[in-house]
Amino acid sequence: GYNPSFHLALDKYYGTPDKFREFIDEAHKRGIAVILDVVMNHATGQNSLYRMYEVGSNPYFNVEAKHEFNVFNDFNHQYSGTQYYNKKMIEHWINEYNIDGFRWDLTKGFTQNCSPAGNGCTSSYQQDRVDLLKKYADYQWAADPDFYVIFEHLGTSNEEKQWADYRVDEGKGIMLWGNMNHPYNEATMGYTSNSNLYGVLSESRGFQEERLIGYMESHDEQWLMFKNISFGNPSGDYNIRELNTALGRQKLAGAFFFTLPGPKMIWQFGEVGYGYGDNGEQCLNDSEDCPASAPGRVANKPIRWDYWNTKGTERVKLYKTWAALINLRNSSPAFTEPESTTYALSNRIKRIILEHSDTDVVVVGNFDVTAITTTGDFPQTGTWYDYFDGTEYEVTNAEQAIRLEPGEFKVYTTKQFDAPESGIATSNEELPSEGPESFKLYSNYPNPFNPSTNIKFDVAKTGVVKLEVFDILGRKVATLFDGKKSIGTHTVTFDASSLSSGVYFTRFTAGNTVQVQKMTLLK
Repeated sequence: GYNPSFHLALDKYYGTPDKFREFIDEAHKRGIAVILDVVMNHATGQNSLYRMYEVGSNPYFNVEAKHEFNVFNDFNHQYSGTQYYNKKMIEHWINEYNIDGFRWDLTKGFTQNCSPAGNGCTSSYQQDRVDLLKKYADYQWAADPDFYVIFEHLGTSNEEKQWADYRVDEGKGIMLWGNMNHPYNEATMGYTSNSNLYGVLSESRGFQEERLIGYMESHDEQWLMFKNISFGNPSGDYNIRELNTALGRQKLAGAFFFTLPGPKMIWQFGEVGYGYGDNGEQCLNDSEDCPASAPGRVANKPIRWDYWNTKGTERVKLYKTWAALINLRNSSPAFTEPESTTYALSNRIKRIILEHSDTDVVVVGNFDVTAITTTGDFPQTGTWYDYFDGTEYEVTNAEQAIRLEPGEFKVYTTKQFDAPESGIATSNEELPSEGPESFKLYSNYPNPFNPSTNIKFDVAKTGVVKLEVFDILGRKVATLFDGKKSIGTHTVTFDASSLSSGVYFTRFTAGNTVQVQKMTLLK
């Protein structure tokens, strides 16, 4: 965990040592590598090395942290004893448990050049850190030549390149964490001005090989689905804040994630649309957008196996769509070792063009909220195949027109692959949903607010609903929604910029159900 005391001890959360070995062996039988997250930049006061010395005379730990992100006690990694301690830690987990790799947490903290002050030093290039972490990589590859070495650095490209290209001519090279949460979420929400996905590619950092592990979400960032439903861009009948439409946007994101070269990371249950619970419990509590009950970055997150329980829903179709994309990726070197690439990843219409002797690939998708007629930009004419439809597609002109509905995407290949299950890549609002069992109006959040707040309500049956706001005298000051809503949980934003401070009431009407919640505007 993030509160490490004994770096060579197996936490009881993972079971006994023998059971943990059994787990690893079973994973290996299935072709699954096991990678541990290791926190070696600090230790708690229980650590034996910390307790051996008086404060101020301990060679293992700095009296004052040498980076701005420290918690607990900051290791001095320039001390030879600390380096030996890390070497023995590495050898222990490889030799005792046959671990396949480490993801090193907060490698920015492995410098002696900075201070706790937030002056930018920690995030800038530090040569002592570059050299030290290369040494730690050597320790790992000496114990296991095929070991996965991953740094969560999130720093400058010129520093990360030193590690990504290190010993790459030997087939090694350190992999770097690639946070692409913001541009992918802007794209899924339907806001394209800051949605350039090019940064998920290793070439965007100048790496010699594919050493960037791109990800759309993790325990440290707000989850895509929460923001899709809370802040998605609505346009007429196409509303990203509707559950099924929001899930459809996740399919679209997957098409422009898994088909791109380079390793990728998926956050737990992201493949079924993690990030939106009935009471906000799947909101990452890192901002005022979330209720106080939502978990923080290092807290336990709700486990949602129940997302799979209702067969035929959009959550299951999302899972199957991502699985089909990964299966396609694994079926051809065009996706992992393309001979030629063309990317257009910054606009409303995004394209991926991969060329390889095995197959050419064109992925085109509409990230806008209205239908668009575009061109395929096919690298050759002739017979292509629509992967998800399983049909032939004749290209007579490289600039052949393609009409894409909002959120729609196409994957074309010149080689025919086994088509996945029919209909999984398209959304159907009429499918049964694992929606709420009753109508409900929730308290707004944040509350008190200034000047805007989010109001969430459950619709148990598709039909006409009304959401209105009244002042303390009973006068209606706003109608937030009056029309048909599909089954599911919905959120609208109330902007009270033109109103005075005071107490207001939200009234939710759905058939015979009428519910009211109080909220406070403080300016």
